[in-house]
Amino acid sequence: MGRRIRVAPPRAQAAAGVTPPVEFDSYFDKAVKYIPADIVAAWVAVTGLVSSARDVPRQTILWVAFGIGLTFAQLVSETTSRLPRDATLVAVLPDVPEETAIALGGLRRAGRAITVVLIQHEENALETSYGRLIAEGIRDIRHLNSEEEVPELCRKQVDRSAPYSLA
Repeated sequence: MGRRIRVAPPRAQAAAGVTPPVEFDSYFDKAVKYIPADIVAAWVAVTGLVSSARDVPRQTILWVAFGIGLTFAQLVSETTSRLPRDATLVAVLPDVPEETAIALGGLRRAGRAITVVLIQHEENALETSYGRLIAEGIRDIRHLNSEEEVPELCRKQVDRSAPYSLA
């Protein structure tokens, strides 16, 4: 299978009844052909190595390899259609590149609630990340100095939202 996408012939040829003897690509074939060749090569290499190894958690390794190949922005764009409309997306990020801020801003403009937790930022990087998120209209931004503070942040949020306290 070559990388060239085969589509329907021009309307003039179709109207004249001239059709080339070529099968046209399905949606799946087109989607696969849009994936860059270096990504396909890396995936084939990883799946080959994992399938030839013994006594390893194959599914876990393949999911990790898949995840490494995606940026956060790509992951958000791939999973957006499967998110419920009333879901709150909590993004725990060490850095906010422009494409990540744009992807999160797109979700916010689509009506979803977004909370961003920034962890371990240097002073200048923190200001840059805040600026990018605020420019996209994301206002619920939390900053933590380390990953160890995440459970405490969750505990505070639950305590604040629960009308009753358990004794």
